Amino acid sequence: MKARLHARTLAALTAVAVTSSAWAQPPRTPPGPNTPRSLVQVFASADKVAGPEASDALRDRMIRAFPSRLLWIIDRKDVVSFLESSGYPIDEQLPASDESALAKALRADDYIRGRVVPDGAGVKVEAMIVLTRDNSLTQPLPAVTGPRADRAVAGLVDIIREARKQLPNEKACMAAARDNKFDEAIKAADEGIAAYPQATLVRYCKMNVLARREAPATEQLAMAKEILSSTRRPRRRSPSRRTRRRPRASPTRRTST
Repeated sequence: MKARLHARTLAALTAVAVTSSAWAQPPRTPPGPNTPRSLVQVFASADKVAGPEASDALRDRMIRAFPSRLLWIIDRKDVVSFLESSGYPIDEQLPASDESALAKALRADDYIRGRVVPDGAGVKVEAMIVLTRDNSLTQPLPAVTGPRADRAVAGLVDIIREARKQLPNEKACMAAARDNKFDEAIKAADEGIAAYPQATLVRYCKMNVLARREAPATEQLAMAKEILSSTRRPRRRSPSRRTRRRPRASPTRRTST
């Protein structure tokens, strides 16, 4: 009997070890000097549980999804270490200005800001990409839902991958604009928009270039409308409810007396 229990215990421990190793972060090659760096901030939530769970799960999934030589996702331990040494809680979202300061301290080029809100029996995660150099430059992302926060963010990884396609073009647009090469800047912006049609970040650069080159007001207004349209989050359609029509009352017949 003891031998059987011992064998079962070993089997159970082995299963736990295999499961844990499957979810453990793989060893990463250190980033190069020019590798972009991205930071997942602590997400907001009313209970201070779902938000941190969502951001931790998203960070782990992004580490697995993006090769470290192409994009370095800053480790959780570095985030926690900075927050604790600065006297910040690790289970609350920082104010926008402090998030920007954290991203600069950890040398992130951009970061993910988000929040978790109840959604029926599950949760909804709303997130955006923010450029560290200016936290007013944001790329809203479509909201994702799921039964739990850590599961909901699974759909965010591919969304982030698509949204990041514009970033090299945004960088090229800004560089060309600084050198007053407006045609090159607009070309780079248009290529970024083609790569990610919902792009806001390259549109901000293009808008700036149009203003500097004194483009017609109609052209600038059209770009402003594109930006406003791109910043609106896609709304999920609620299931249509079939409303029952009330039977019409039949006209009363007058009876002759």
